[in-house]
Amino acid sequence: MTKISQVNTVRENTSKNLISIDKNVRVEKALMIMKAHHFRHLPVVDEAGKIVGIVSDRDLLKNLNSCEIIVSDVMSTHLHTVELNAKLQHVIFSMINKKISAVLVTNKEKMIGIITTEDLLMAYSKMLEKENQHDTTLLGDVIDSFKELNNSFLNPNLIT
Repeated sequence: MTKISQVNTVRENTSKNLISIDKNVRVEKALMIMKAHHFRHLPVVDEAGKIVGIVSDRDLLKNLNSCEIIVSDVMSTHLHTVELNAKLQHVIFSMINKKISAVLVTNKEKMIGIITTEDLLMAYSKMLEKENQHDTTLLGDVIDSFKELNNSFLNPNLIT
């Protein structure tokens, strides 16, 4: 059984199967890769394998009509990262304030994963399940954080 303190950290809730895409890949191919893996975000790497950006399915869909556009043309180069041992509440507030739906997870400055709003909602679900099993841990702050996150993402214009 997962302890509630573990549920509250990035470590236990990050997607660690980090799949990246080359910055020179065409938008259509990137979208096909996302669909094949059921992802909505992909880190973008340069020729040396260094992460240089992140691209979302929305970025790709907005630019699907032009066959000449590559990932580097539409990716975000302002990377938001969080350390592996960060508390989820910190990540939630950061994502709300920056109006983003994914952050890259690092461990001692090495990129190891990604955490998305979907990952956060799964963590929230685990917390609710623990609370429903009469867990004595108070989750008020975290629940309020998720409510705020959920409300901010009800407006599709705020999702990046």
